[in-house]
Amino acid sequence: MIRQDIRLERANGWRVTCFYAVTHYEVDEIMQRLVEAGAQGRSLDRAHENLSSGSLNTGLCFSGSGQSVLVIGVASSGPQFANSAFHEVHHLASQIAKDLGWDLMGEEVCYLAGEIGQQIHPIIAHYLCEECRYGDCR
Repeated sequence: MIRQDIRLERANGWRVTCFYAVTHYEVDEIMQRLVEAGAQGRSLDRAHENLSSGSLNTGLCFSGSGQSVLVIGVASSGPQFANSAFHEVHHLASQIAKDLGWDLMGEEVCYLAGEIGQQIHPIIAHYLCEECRYGDCR
């Protein structure tokens, strides 16, 4: 698992903790971060079920006031990792935009998704390249 902390300038310094290539072994750390971000009740229960399942190609996103947790699990392929990453980034950008009162169909949320993509790129690039995933990238 890799952990990354980012701040989103377009969203007034919104803080995001990202977890990549997550397996069921990292459940406790992620659950603690979700609690710190304000998750409770059914949201926590669903997150625990998801994280504990050991399933491939999963993820989750939770946003509280000014902070979010983004999780992308272990994927079965580079394209599937991209699918999970785009899926969770969409949730993240939408949740933040909704909290900030932005038009969910407007340009600002799209620019925010782009900023998120730029910040997570250095890490997710490794998981998107099939050769890099197996240590053969030159």
